[in-house]
Amino acid sequence: MANTGNSLDEFKTNLARAESFAAQASDAEQLEIQIARKGLENDANGQLAAAQQLVAKYPQSPRAYLTLGNLETGLNKNADGARVV
Repeated sequence: MANTGNSLDEFKTNLARAESFAAQASDAEQLEIQIARKGLENDANGQLAAAQQLVAKYPQSPRAYLTLGNLETGLNKNADGARVV
């Protein structure tokens, strides 16, 4: 919900809510929460590291690759994103 919020306040509220439930979340969900938190903190390298962990743990997940690819593109690491799956 945080990623689809209509405002920064909505994003922050929903991210805080997700973080409050993180202990019950799957590993993938915890990494997605971490990626969102790192984004809010303007920590692009932290986001990238978490997305790389997500792909490493879930190599069959298109969503994991999409998350990683979007972050690589945002960091102008287009050559890194040009991998064959």
